[in-house]
Formats: sequence, structure tokens, C-alpha cells
Amino acid sequence: MGRRAVAFDLDGTLLTLPVPWTELKLKVSKALSRPVYSFRDLFRELWGTEDYWTVSSMVEEAEVEAVSGSAMFSEAKTVLGGLATRFDIYLITLQSRRAADAALRFHGIRRLFRGLITREDGPDRPSQARVLVRRVGRAVSLVDDHLDQLVEVQAAGLGLREIWVCREGSIDCVRRAERLGFRGDVVRSLREVPLLLSGG
Repeated sequence: MGRRAVAFDLDGTLLTLPVPWTELKLKVSKALSRPVYSFRDLFRELWGTEDYWTVSSMVEEAEVEAVSGSAMFSEAKTVLGGLATRFDIYLITLQSRRAADAALRFHGIRRLFRGLITREDGPDRPSQARVLVRRVGRAVSLVDDHLDQLVEVQAAGLGLREIWVCREGSIDCVRRAERLGFRGDVVRSLREVPLLLSGG
């Protein structure tokens, strides 16, 4: 039996990437001659078209520029370093591959990741998770701070173990999880992830 795998989201989970989303929405709205309210919705809609890559490129430039101002959560490097001795670690993110790679290199952790699944692989978390499962081919845990995306992955029935990093108060975390019907694990910090994975 091979080593188990764990995939981490990037922005909000491992680090904060200060992309000027409001300005970017205005810029993309002008380029498309239509209002843009949500990049998640827009990318799903545009997947498979030339406009997808045009918008992705515009967003990528802002993401790459934001890398130098990004801040990694204090525990992330230690947690990843420890897990890398026992697990194959992947990144799964709605950022572009170039931006994700730049962020990991900027913070000195790129070598810990076996592979990156990014916006080039799929426009949303369920489609990216399918790519991850095909690539890894065995049990995978998914660690993300976006509860709505984890619920979408659960609904897709891909067999992943979903772990939500909720940095709010414990009661708020429980209430949000119950409201959305989340059936995965909830942790308050990345420090809890290794212990959770060791327990099965």
C-alpha cells in the first residue's frame, strides 16, 4: 500500500494572497462588456471558451503581483514539513499555476508539494478534485478553508476525506457546518491536521 495523500487549498488555508478583487472585477467587467459579480461563477460559465483563458490571464497578473505581499499562516511551514515525511502533499487551488508556484517558492515550501492542481485543470473545486483523484489514484484528504467548496466536493461523491479549517469561534463553526450539511472534519488550526490524519 502506497503512502496516503493530502491536498491543501492555497489562499486562506496556507497563506493570504492580497489580490485587489474589487478593482479586478471592474477591469474584467470592462473587458467583457458585462458586469462581473463573482469570479467563481464566471469561471464556471466560461470554462471551455477562449474568454476563460483571457480572463484567467488577467486575474493571473494580479495574483502574481500579490505574491510579494502574501503572508503565510505561522504554523503552515512546520505542519507541511512534518506531513511531507509521511504523506504525498498536493496543492489544489483556484489560483493559476504560475501564481501558485510563485507563492510556494516565495515562502520556501514548493519542494514539499508533489503536484499542483490549479485553475488550468478546472474552473471549480469539484472538477479539480476529480483531477486530483485521477492523478493520485488512492485515498486523499482535502484541507480547505472554503466550506462551500468542500460541500460541493462532498456532493460530487468523489470519496475524499474533507477537512474544513474554520478559524472562527467553535460554536460558529459548528453552526455553519450544520447549516450547509457538511459531514467532514472541522479543525480550528492547521496544527490539528497531522493528528487528525494520524488517527485514520
